[in-house]
Amino acid sequence: MRWVDDPVAKGMWWLNGMAGTGKSTIRAFPLFISADTACRFVAEPKIDDPNARLQKVLKYRNKANTSALDKTYLPVLAQQIDDLSSDDEGEVIEKFRYVIGTIVLLSRPLSVVALSAILDVPQKSIMARLDWLHAVLDAPSSQNIPVRMLHLSFRDFLVDPANRSSTPLCIDEMQSHSAIAQNCIRIMKVNLRRDLCNMRAPGAPRTAIPQQTIETSLPPEVQYACQYWVHYWKESKVLFIGKCEHGRWSHKLTYEFTDYVQENSHEVSVFLRDARRVILSHRAAVDKWPLQVYVSALVFAPKNGIIRKTFDGELPAWLFPLPMVNLDWDACAATLEGHDDP
Repeated sequence: MRWVDDPVAKGMWWLNGMAGTGKSTIRAFPLFISADTACRFVAEPKIDDPNARLQKVLKYRNKANTSALDKTYLPVLAQQIDDLSSDDEGEVIEKFRYVIGTIVLLSRPLSVVALSAILDVPQKSIMARLDWLHAVLDAPSSQNIPVRMLHLSFRDFLVDPANRSSTPLCIDEMQSHSAIAQNCIRIMKVNLRRDLCNMRAPGAPRTAIPQQTIETSLPPEVQYACQYWVHYWKESKVLFIGKCEHGRWSHKLTYEFTDYVQENSHEVSVFLRDARRVILSHRAAVDKWPLQVYVSALVFAPKNGIIRKTFDGELPAWLFPLPMVNLDWDACAATLEGHDDP
């Protein structure tokens, strides 16, 4: 039974006679996923007897009126809660939905270290949950290597409302998106601050920042939160906007966000429209000298604009007297600057 011990060879025991090329391979693809998942599940060394797990696989495969994905994933999911008391089962279900629900909905894979920071859960707890799911997740022994889904159909199965009658481990996609969005916002509130890379001088160019400094100042979980929180907020369909602090608006906020919220919140929409105008007006300078967002971008923002009023306290004390600026925006949305060629 070499297929039990050798993860490279085991799949062919299941797929003998099914593999092919061209159209036959395309038709067989779901069988490959099913066989791969079943083999990994049976060969999992940290769970009980392989023969017992094989019987579970066969039990689901012999059930009538069961979809291909049911037969593939229900044995793996059932293993998570079999023989548990009602209290323990409820705890496992809650942790599964929170931890695994986040992993399957990530826009790009993250390591256990980054997941721990985003979820605010100890790394050991995440690893303990992953130990039961090697059949469906690629969880490296190193906690610094991203955890990946082996097949996207696992996510499709978990988020499909039609499967909730088959397993209590299904995930409410909208609720999970909301939880991830709020975790991203928490990460940003804790980690983002003025002059994050300690550049100190407003005229310090972005190109002068060592890559190591950027990676240290913006670890993977912070980068992920900054890049994707808007996506999760939009997918959650929930409004939970609070006041921004320390001038920390971004292109994500002003471009992806504005169109979505304009019909849901007038106050937020007005703020974002003004933020977009500020960024458009000073994009070239801020791109080259990031700390100019606290100097030229604020100093030359219209006095009646919500950005100027909200972040008036961020204006540099050494810049006095302040230059005269318009009260409101003119009709020019943006000016192209920083181009050498005509």
